[in-house]
Amino acid sequence: AAPPAAPAADPAPEAGRALTAADIKAGVKKGMSPVMECIKTARKAGELAPGTYTLNLDWTIAPSGEVTAARVSGPAGVLNTSIPGCFSQGMRQWQFPASPAGAPVKNFPFGPFTIK
Repeated sequence: AAPPAAPAADPAPEAGRALTAADIKAGVKKGMSPVMECIKTARKAGELAPGTYTLNLDWTIAPSGEVTAARVSGPAGVLNTSIPGCFSQGMRQWQFPASPAGAPVKNFPFGPFTIK
């Protein structure tokens, strides 16, 4: 007689798999519009001196794919503007694939971008 069939693997949970770097980059690229508006608004308001800036973004992706705990770090000339608060709001609009445990994202480089 044939050996008993192995039990069928459980279907993948709704949350799927762990997030990859490609998932994170794709989510950031897709959600770029609100954070780019932050830069445009700050530039129009004269908050940013001409120069080239790079920001570091930290956030947590919840298992649902939603962003929590968004934070911006970078040069004081940027941190003393409306950009950190605006970026945090914009980043909370980002959506990533659902995953079993979510993921913390630390020191994600945003930039360099140049203000003329």
